[in-house]
Amino acid sequence: MPTYTSNEPCLKKMKRDVRNKNGVEIKAGEMVDLKWMEPKPHFTVLLKPGTEERVIVATKNLHSYVNAPKAPSVYLMEKWSEDGVAKSILGHRTEPDGWDPNGSPSWMLALRLI
Repeated sequence: MPTYTSNEPCLKKMKRDVRNKNGVEIKAGEMVDLKWMEPKPHFTVLLKPGTEERVIVATKNLHSYVNAPKAPSVYLMEKWSEDGVAKSILGHRTEPDGWDPNGSPSWMLALRLI
């Protein structure tokens, strides 16, 4: 079983159906727990709560599956970097190469800019 960056639940409602190669399917309207693995912040794991079933999606496309912000522009991330701060996927303030308390990476990590 993979190790995630946080054990805190981060529940979101699915906006559309998604299925992985192994046949695991998560339907629109179902709740999922968002998780990230530290060596691979560019992928988001969508876990069905209470099960081991999961689907992995590209973090940059997370907004297509759940209510999450789109990736910021490179210009905005450059401004953050100049200030030594950044935002995480879930909107928390963090360091450019950091993770927020819910375990979500900064956008710079998720988009492989760092």
